[in-house]
Amino acid sequence: MNVHPSELGRFHPVAENLVLAATDRAQRHSRWRAGDPVSLIDIAAHLGFERGAYTTRKMRPILSQLVEAGAMERSRRLSREHWALTRAGRARLTRARRGEQLQLPESPQHRLWRETHTQAVEGMDAYRGCLREALHQAAALIEDEAGDSLAWQKLTKRLAVRSELLGSAIHCAREGAEPADSTRDVQDARPLEERRRILWHPDKDA
Repeated sequence: MNVHPSELGRFHPVAENLVLAATDRAQRHSRWRAGDPVSLIDIAAHLGFERGAYTTRKMRPILSQLVEAGAMERSRRLSREHWALTRAGRARLTRARRGEQLQLPESPQHRLWRETHTQAVEGMDAYRGCLREALHQAAALIEDEAGDSLAWQKLTKRLAVRSELLGSAIHCAREGAEPADSTRDVQDARPLEERRRILWHPDKDA
């Protein structure tokens, strides 16, 4: 897969108003409920920064300054610190957007869509081939009067996994709508077991 220019990278200095914009988008994409406070890791991801101690150490002073300025508020959730824009912070961000180019990198949810879409398109023939191979094995086993139950148990799992992979690939390649930045991905808002899956590589199935 080709490297996208907005892949996560090492922390670099950013303007406070861009941090406000990243926090705003992170809150809109919150995995809990739109508008809920978000973690430092979430904010950093929307800024395009890789997760790690260095990013945390560099981000904390910026967030603290914004809290002291009244633009953000700090809270705790599940024993972890979270941040959210205050009313004053949203007003400041609105003013900033009128006069500044607050261009954020690719959002995490769009990155996930892009990666799964690309993998599904590029791997479609392989996924089809894997399932076709399993179907040929099933046809041969049907005709094998000496075939035992263990062979069928293994093949049943293989057929199920490869059918699921092909179905997921078709969904990611043709049916999964490209998410907009304005709101959380509608597919990601579904129950956990129904969310878009990261496709396995064809050579790592059953």
